[in-house]
Order: sequence, then structure tokens, then C-alpha cells
Amino acid sequence: MKYQILLSLCILLFLQSCKLIEDVFGIQIEYSEYFNLNDTNVGHEDIVCCNMSKMGSVEREDNTENAIYINPTGLVSLKNIENTQFISDMTIELLSGEGIEIYSRLTRDKYDKNKGIKIIFDQSGCRILENGTEIGYNSTKLEIGKKYRLVIKNEAEKIKVMIDCDDIFNERTKLASTEYIILSSLRESRLHISGIEFTNIFKKNELVDYSK
Repeated sequence: MKYQILLSLCILLFLQSCKLIEDVFGIQIEYSEYFNLNDTNVGHEDIVCCNMSKMGSVEREDNTENAIYINPTGLVSLKNIENTQFISDMTIELLSGEGIEIYSRLTRDKYDKNKGIKIIFDQSGCRILENGTEIGYNSTKLEIGKKYRLVIKNEAEKIKVMIDCDDIFNERTKLASTEYIILSSLRESRLHISGIEFTNIFKKNELVDYSK
């Protein structure tokens, strides 16, 4: 009887702590596995990450400020706090499988694989879709073991996508910009995403000019 009372109290305390986290930080505890990137990296903006798939499918790389592993079935949102006009910059390495899906102009709570700007980067090339309709293509292929720098610039109606030094896409869209970039493993792929940085477009004295 005492054991049942103690167990009930523990469950009650856990539920109350979950509610407190949600009220104070706006975090819905059922999504689990929240973590920050660049949280102690002076001069870099914090990125709030949320594993939107099963536990263990997304991992923060040990002893690294801005790198994660996306395992098969992995789906993770990267949030630039209170800033929708920004440049996302990351290095993608395919460890196994076929590729990655990258979403922009979409939010975590309204995630839909057929909505927003979707970049499919795999071993057959790079395709850009807007609400499920293909609007761009480039023959650059994602090869296993090779690293690719992916830059996405969101500024008002304009969206620009670069892979290494190549312009993949540079057009206007009616879709509203959001604080999120969402990454998804494509067909059971495993990926290493490193050098993840979000930069406010209006931040002064940038070392790299992405506006050209």
C-alpha cells in the first residue's frame, strides 16, 4: 500500500514538472529530446533542436557545439529563436543510405512533408519543391562519405539555396518565412550534420557575404 502511494506521488510530481516546463518555456514535453546547439559558443546564435521522431534517432555529437547525427527514420527541427530572416549554414555528410530532406518555410507544429519549401538532396541530384510541386532541379549528387556545404537564405519573399559554391535555387515564394529548418532522413539514411550555424541577415560586419 505504501509502495502504491509513493509511486502515485512520483507520477504526480513528474506530471506537474512537465506542465511547468510547458508553461514556462512553451515546450510540449511529448516531443521529447530537446537540446541546444551553440549554447556555449560565444558569438554564435543558439539553435533549439527538437527530435520529432523516436528516441535515439537524432543525436547531438559529443563534445561538439554544432553537430548532430541523424539516424534512419530521424526527423529533427532546428529553430532560430524569434528570427525568420536568416541564413542557415551546415555541412552534410551521407554516412549510409540515399540522402536527406530539408524543409524551410514550415513550422514544427504544422509539419507536413508535402508543405513548405522542400529540398530533396540524394544520389540522383537535388530537387526543390514548393507545396509538393517541383520548382527547381540541379544535378549535384549527394555521395556517401563526401561533405557538402548547404546554405539556405530566407529573406522576405526571396529564398536562395547553395551547395558548396553552386547556386541551386534563387527565386521568390509566397510562403511565409519561419524560424525553422527541418531535417529528415531519406529512406533509412544515416547522416552527419556539422558546422550548423544560423545568422541574422541584418547582422552587421558579416565575414561572409551571402547577398550576391
